[in-house]
Amino acid sequence: MPADACLGVGPGVDAMVGTLTGVCRLSKRTTAEMLGDAFGVPLSVGGVIGCQKRVGDALAAPAEEARTFAKRQRRKHSDETSWRQGDLKGDLWTLVTPLVVVFTIAARRSSEVAKSVLGPVLGILHTDRYAGYAWWATSARQLCWAHLVRDLRAIAERGAESAQVGNALLAEAERMFGWWKRVKAGELSRASFQVSMRGLRGRVEDLLEEGTRCAHKKTARTCKKLVAVRGALWTFVTHEGVEPTNHAAEQALRFAVLWRRMSYGTQSMHGSRFVERLLTTYMTLRRQRRSVIGFLREACCAHRAGRSPPSLLPS
Repeated sequence: MPADACLGVGPGVDAMVGTLTGVCRLSKRTTAEMLGDAFGVPLSVGGVIGCQKRVGDALAAPAEEARTFAKRQRRKHSDETSWRQGDLKGDLWTLVTPLVVVFTIAARRSSEVAKSVLGPVLGILHTDRYAGYAWWATSARQLCWAHLVRDLRAIAERGAESAQVGNALLAEAERMFGWWKRVKAGELSRASFQVSMRGLRGRVEDLLEEGTRCAHKKTARTCKKLVAVRGALWTFVTHEGVEPTNHAAEQALRFAVLWRRMSYGTQSMHGSRFVERLLTTYMTLRRQRRSVIGFLREACCAHRAGRSPPSLLPS
């Protein structure tokens, strides 16, 4: 432990608090106890909050630079989950690119927030079926087939003609995923996959059209919505490097969801900014295989000295 950490106010302690509360997801009280027991650093819960604020301030510029960079990338995944700040209900959004991941806590869930998070339409965007992404060009969007399969199961479970349509669509989805796994394993060429997908696409779209005429209102409504954006179902077939699922964004959010379950959200704007910036830093550095606590300490030292902070951008 650096000598300045023993003072209880240095960048070493700030970095350690950021790591324990943000990466290890320890409570503020547990963090204070651990610092005292393991390192002999006397720190109160209020002191932990002060450290978090300093870490959040130190990460402001690197996180903003990462946000600008991520919006310019041509492969994007986005997803959102609920987040509370005190008594206010909001949402935590993520924008995932190959080497940089950005998080944003917003007061509401809307297309305007999505536009702020994602920036201008550029490249291919992976999402679920949330209508807030509808402004993104359908031809440059890939809907998540994992989410779609859940919708198809719901259709199949309604019985009668819904079951016929739903089960037929599930069979086509299972066939598609089987072929996709073979493509990923190098057992099926992309050209052969694209040829096979022509017939599958036709069958799926015919079934969706059939579903729009279903007597069950929920089934008809879901199928109509899917027909309206059917082009976004097949982007992964024509664009190499595009996946048929949104797993990248879901995996990034999973860490944040576990944090939310343990902390019940944040209590202040400072707390929300700390969460945004710490998650952005941690998930980005993990993708780049860089040290988190080393980056935090360097950022805290630079902030205190008035120097330029380290960058989260890939070298």
